[in-house]
Amino acid sequence: MRQVDVWATGSLAGAEITVAFECKRYRRPVAVGTIDEFAGKLQDLGADRGIVYSYSGFTPAAVNRAARAYLPKIQALELPFDAEPYDGPLSSVMPDLSTEPSFYAPVTEDVTAESIRRFLSDGEWIA
Repeated sequence: MRQVDVWATGSLAGAEITVAFECKRYRRPVAVGTIDEFAGKLQDLGADRGIVYSYSGFTPAAVNRAARAYLPKIQALELPFDAEPYDGPLSSVMPDLSTEPSFYAPVTEDVTAESIRRFLSDGEWIA
């Protein structure tokens, strides 16, 4: 059994999409080993995407590792360290979908099987 902080599922053009979230509140920036461990969890769980939130930032190696993650893609997002515990809607702490076209893709056109395959494997949207 593997555990993540949040497991989200949704549907994109009839295909189920899964995203795993981890939240880290360390005194030091998240290191590359933590990203490697998260990548392993994502593979074990069969997640399509992963997002790591950190209150203390990320080391340059961790940022590079997350950026190079391929199957599945990983996004590393820094939160302010002085933030209060949050108990509101996820939409206010999730990435802005309109500014992350390589990570999320709005579906407004006809969808093909190749479009879905490419989105899940590369994070790229093709019409």
